[in-house]
Amino acid sequence: AIGRKHSAADIERTMELVASMNFPHVNMDLIAGLPGDSVEGFKDTVEKLGVDIDEALERFMGDESFFIEMLGKFEKTVEDNPVAEYFEAKDLEKALKSAHTLKGVTGNFSMIPLYNGYFRIVELLRAGDAPKAEEILRDILPLQEKIISCINELE
Repeated sequence: AIGRKHSAADIERTMELVASMNFPHVNMDLIAGLPGDSVEGFKDTVEKLGVDIDEALERFMGDESFFIEMLGKFEKTVEDNPVAEYFEAKDLEKALKSAHTLKGVTGNFSMIPLYNGYFRIVELLRAGDAPKAEEILRDILPLQEKIISCINELE
C-alpha cells in the first residue's frame, strides 16, 4: 500500500541481527491497518513463531474479538511481570511468581514456545537452579518480543 513490503522473514532476520549486537533495548515501528492487512496475515505470522491460534481461540470460545482484546493486554502483562529485572536484582521469589504468571498467560494464548520456556523456568527456580532458569529466559525473550510486535501490528 505504501510501497515498502517486507516479509516476516526479512523482519525476523533483521531482529536476529540486532539481537546479536546485544543492545539493551530495541525499538521497531510497525505500521498496521493498511489495505491488505488482515487477521489471517497476523495468524500466519504468529503461527510461524509457534503460536497455535486455533487452539487459543477454542479457549476463548471462538470469540475472535474477545481474543484480540485480551491479546492487546499481553504486553502490559509482560511489563507487569519483569522476570529479567527480578533475576538481575537476585529477587528469585519475584522472578518465580512472575514466571509462573507468564506461564499461565502464555499457555492460555497457546504461545507454545513461550509457555514451554516459562514452564521450565518455574521448574528450575523451584529446584534452585536460577542460572539455568535465567539462561532459558534469555533464550525466549527475543521470541516474546517478536510475538508482542505481531500483536501490536494487529491492534
